[in-house]
Amino acid sequence: MNTLLPLLLQAWARIVPARPGPAHVTPWWLDPTARLQAIIQAAKTLGWQGQPSADEDWDLHLTTSTGPLAVRCVGAGVDLGPEGARRDVIHDAWRYLDLTASPPRGTVGVHLVSVEPHLAQAGDEASVRARMAAWRAAHPWPEPSVWVDASTPMPRNSVGTAFPGLGLIARVGD
Repeated sequence: MNTLLPLLLQAWARIVPARPGPAHVTPWWLDPTARLQAIIQAAKTLGWQGQPSADEDWDLHLTTSTGPLAVRCVGAGVDLGPEGARRDVIHDAWRYLDLTASPPRGTVGVHLVSVEPHLAQAGDEASVRARMAAWRAAHPWPEPSVWVDASTPMPRNSVGTAFPGLGLIARVGD
């Protein structure tokens, strides 16, 4: 498992920039279904099989060369504003994932946190990226994890909220 999760995250980081989406709309990754489809697409680039799960506790089932994985992925919307930056939404996501039932017998459970920062009433891109860098420096992530910067111009919704990128953190579930 120590080698499978980094492989999956690296494959995901390669396909994320290629996902479609105009710059001045809410980014695709805020849609839970699109997030899961990106994970399946990344798994397929590794030669794995993937499909959505019918089990309400698990989102996806992946079949790897070493056996089956059950995947649960939750989004953690990180507010980069002064008040929001003090909340540890990633910790809250892990607590939520801890409530997930055990995976089916013979299957390894994988928990993923999709880290989705945003900044309302954002200024120019350089100031948003600087605020993102400061937040990342203050909140180190465990391994394995990956970060993908949004392309330039970074996505913004209709009210000017900026989305500087997307991260993914993984761990083996209990």
